[in-house]
Amino acid sequence: MSEEEIREGENTSAFCAMMKFEVERAREWFAQGLPLIMKVERALATDIELFSRGGQEILNAIERQDYAVLGRRPAISKTRKLALVARAALGKFLGKQR
Repeated sequence: MSEEEIREGENTSAFCAMMKFEVERAREWFAQGLPLIMKVERALATDIELFSRGGQEILNAIERQDYAVLGRRPAISKTRKLALVARAALGKFLGKQR
């Protein structure tokens, strides 16, 4: 894989293998960070949860594209975004009820 191939938007097998490695690594980091949600104040927990869950959804989108992201940006559907926000809002609401 060369810089030229990346610049040209070539989703070579080497590039896709690198992306797969990076997606798996990012999943591990998100998984390690999720416990923070229970250790910070509720407002910050909501932000961390939205960031983490949204990031995981982007990783899922990259995976669905077989890691070929050059020239085609992975995206989350509006419905899924709404579900993520609703989940975080519900968590914030329930957190205040305790």
